[in-house]
Amino acid sequence: MVLAIALLAISVPESADCQDIFERPEPSGQEAADPGATPGDAGSADTGAALNELRALLEEQRRQIQSQQARIESQQEELASQTTLLQSMQTRLDQLAMEQEKLPELTPEEVKLREELAGLQEQLSAIPEDPVAALGEESFPGSIRIPGTSAAMKIGGFVKGTLVKSFDPLATTDRFIVGTIPVAGAEPGVEEESSLTANQSRLNLEMRDKTGVGELRGFIEADFAASGDTFRLRHAYGQYRSLLTGKTWSTFFDPLAGPEEVDFEGINGRTILRQTQIRFFPRIGRDWDLQIALEDPQSEVSEIDLTGSPDPDDPAYNPSFGEENIADGVSEWPDLIASIRRTWFGRWHLKTAFVAHQVRAQYSQDPDLPTKNELGLGFSASGAFKAPWFGERDNIKFQAIMGEGIGHYVNDPSSVGGQDGVFTPDGSKIKTLPIVAGFAAYQHWWSDTLRSNFIVSGVQLDNEDFQPFDAYKRTIRASGNLFWSPTPRVDVAAEFIWGQRTNKNGDEGDASQIQFATTYRF
Repeated sequence: MVLAIALLAISVPESADCQDIFERPEPSGQEAADPGATPGDAGSADTGAALNELRALLEEQRRQIQSQQARIESQQEELASQTTLLQSMQTRLDQLAMEQEKLPELTPEEVKLREELAGLQEQLSAIPEDPVAALGEESFPGSIRIPGTSAAMKIGGFVKGTLVKSFDPLATTDRFIVGTIPVAGAEPGVEEESSLTANQSRLNLEMRDKTGVGELRGFIEADFAASGDTFRLRHAYGQYRSLLTGKTWSTFFDPLAGPEEVDFEGINGRTILRQTQIRFFPRIGRDWDLQIALEDPQSEVSEIDLTGSPDPDDPAYNPSFGEENIADGVSEWPDLIASIRRTWFGRWHLKTAFVAHQVRAQYSQDPDLPTKNELGLGFSASGAFKAPWFGERDNIKFQAIMGEGIGHYVNDPSSVGGQDGVFTPDGSKIKTLPIVAGFAAYQHWWSDTLRSNFIVSGVQLDNEDFQPFDAYKRTIRASGNLFWSPTPRVDVAAEFIWGQRTNKNGDEGDASQIQFATTYRF
C-alpha cells in the first residue's frame, strides 16, 4: 500500500488537488483513450492506468498464492496418504513377524526334500572324483570356460596339515595301520613317536566338454604321499557317457558309505582301493545304478621262507626261516566286478557288489615250478541311512565283506600284504584265505558346524594249519573324532584311534594314537 501511494504522488502534477484525485471517478479504458480529452483529463487517465496496473499485479500475486496454497494442500494430502501407507506396511510387517513365530514345524515331506538336497551337496563336495556322482550334472560350478571351445575346466583340491602322536609302536608314524601293531614276543620298536606332515594335500584337474555325441569328462588327481613327499597318482581317467577307462575307485568300493575320518590310512575292515579299469555303468532308472567293470587283479600271495636252516649253528642259518614273505604276483586276467545300488530320497542307499578275483603268483623259492593260480570270490553289502534318534542330520554308514581269496579288497590286509592266499610249503599250490570284514559308523551333528563320527571295525582271516604262529589272524579298530567347520571350505578336526592285532596263535598287541588336522579346500 505504501508503494501504491508513492507512485500516485509521483504521477500527480504539482497543480493538481489531492482531494480531487481521490474524489474523481475512475475513468474507463475507453475514456482514457479519448483523443478529445483536455489536459486535466490526461492526468486522471495516467493515475487510473497506474491503479489498474497495480490491481493486475496484486491479482496475479493472489492467483500465485492460491496456486501455491493448492499445491501445498495437495502435497499435504499426498504426505498423509504415504504416512497412512507406511503405517499399514509396518502393521503388516508386525503381523508377519508374529506369524513367523507361530509357523508350524516342517512336514515330513519338506524335511525329506531338505535332506535330499543336503545329501547331494555333501556327496558332490566330499567326493568330486567319483564318476557316478558327477554323471549327468547339468552345471559345472566353479569351472572356467576354455576360450574357443565348448569345454570347461576346474581346478580343485585341498591343503591338509596333520599332527600325529603315536603312544605305542607302529610301522608308520603318519597313519594308523592296525596290522602293523607288534604283538607279544615281537620286536617292540619305538614306543612313542610324533609326525607332522602336509603330504596328504591334494591337487586335481577336471575337464568336461559337451559334444554332439555326448559329454566327455576327464579327471586327474594326485597327492604328495609317495616316498620323500613326492607326487603320487590317485586318479586318472576319462569318461564318455556311461563308459570309463583309467584309474579310479574300484567298483567294489562304495564312496557314499565312507564316514569322515582324520586318519590317512582309513578303516581296517573297509574297501578303500583305486585300480586301473574299464567300467560300464548304464542308467537303469532314476534310483538305480548298475556298474560292471574289468579291473587290474594285483594278486597278493604269501609264501613261507624255507631257505637255509633254522639252526643258528648251521652255516646256512636263515634268521627268517619259517616266516611269511610276499610272493611275486603275476597278472593274467582282469578281475570281474559287478555292483548295483538303490537310492532313497536322493541320500540313503544300499549297495551290493560281487568280485571274481584272480589269485596268481610265482613261488620264488623254486623258479622251476610253474605259476599257480586260484579263483577268489567275494561279496559286499554297504550303505547309509538316516538315524534321527539324537538329531535330524544323524546317520549310520556301514559295510560288510565276506569271501575267499579277496584280502586285496580289504584295507588292512592289503596294507600288510600277502593275504589273498598262501603257498603250501612245497610251493605246489596256493591256498586262498577265507575272510570276513566290516565296519559301522555313526555320525552325530552337535550343531550346523560341529559333528562327530564314532567307528568300529574288524577283520577276521581263517588261517591254514601250516602257516607260522605269527600269521595275521584278526584286527579290531575303534575311533572317535570331532570336526568343526567354521566355513564350508575349512575343517578343524581331532581324532583318537585304538587298535588291536591278534596272531594265529592268539598273541595280541594293541596301540593307540591321536591325530589333529586342519583342511583348507579350494
